[in-house]
Amino acid sequence: MSPQDPTARPADPVGVAFGALLAILAAYQQFKLPPVLPLLTSQYGHDPRVAGGFMSAYALAGLALSPVLGRLIERRGITGFLLSAFGLFAIGGALALAWPESGIVMLVSRSLEGAGFAILAIIGPVLVTGHAGSRYLALAIGLTATWIPIGQLIANIAARPLLAGGEWKLLWWGGLAGTTAMAIWTLLRNRAGGPANRTLWQARRPADGNP
Repeated sequence: MSPQDPTARPADPVGVAFGALLAILAAYQQFKLPPVLPLLTSQYGHDPRVAGGFMSAYALAGLALSPVLGRLIERRGITGFLLSAFGLFAIGGALALAWPESGIVMLVSRSLEGAGFAILAIIGPVLVTGHAGSRYLALAIGLTATWIPIGQLIANIAARPLLAGGEWKLLWWGGLAGTTAMAIWTLLRNRAGGPANRTLWQARRPADGNP
């Protein structure tokens, strides 16, 4: 496809970065738990079966919601769902920080975060490919395969020094900080003509280079 092709879409690196960081945040929120799970179990005496459910609850929430989320986001637009995801991460993270000794609260916390994950896991990759432009679309599709291992790697690296000190809460505070940063960026992009109420399909074909 030549640069003069009227059907070609220009690349928007900022839009690509925005979508990629949304997806990486979702993966970080998921994989911040496994490195510190033995520490949580020993500090708070969680039953191993309940502790094992902390990851399962996250996954089940995503599996239960994903089949309907795409259609809902298509109909109602991106921004409201992004802000909902950030709210779910914030509430889930706050619950875990406040009552880590309660297995029930931790299950609820992880379920809320899993729902937020499902939203960002849909929107993030769509925004990456939607802003890559026609020339870099294949590269962007490859990039979308890396967000889960990148988020997992960040969580594992961040957890190492914390485990040595018997601390885990900074991982959750880091997740809340990342969530807040992405929420602010979302609002700024929305204000500047970004995600607004565009649907996922429109986000794949941005007319002005912003989702």
